Amino acid sequence: MRLPGTTSTLRRWSVMPLRAIVGYGFMAHGYAKVMNGPDHFAASLHALGVPASRLMAWLTIGFELLGGLAILIGAWIPFVSVPLAVILFVAAITEPLPYGFR
Repeated sequence: MRLPGTTSTLRRWSVMPLRAIVGYGFMAHGYAKVMNGPDHFAASLHALGVPASRLMAWLTIGFELLGGLAILIGAWIPFVSVPLAVILFVAAITEPLPYGFR
């Protein structure tokens, strides 16, 4: 026996832990890049062969901070999820290249 309205209430709130984890994760990584110095991150990108590494460093940091906040509060998720997915994909491919996939 189901109580009226519980399914829609649970469904509405079930996404909150995932949004909190993903949003906080992106914001924490963006903040860490700012604290370590954007030039340090740009040098890492340059070593990996990313073109326009300084610009890409700032774009990545901005998207991680603002996109993470947007996911955390639930705003513009369809729009910010695309660049954040690209950031994750590029990191997953380029980061292990010098060391090999394990």
